[in-house]
Amino acid sequence: MVCEPWVVSGNGKILLGAIPLENMDLIVDPARQVLTGAHGDEEVGLLM
Repeated sequence: MVCEPWVVSGNGKILLGAIPLENMDLIVDPARQVLTGAHGDEEVGLLM
């Protein structure tokens, strides 16, 4: 996936939106405040 970054000068926090997360097969659970894999703990790919 290609995603253009937006850089905010002087901000020490990193913000990653829902669409890039979903494209990386990650899901945000706002109720539990956790980031989980869309396929559970199963590996779907490995970068070397």
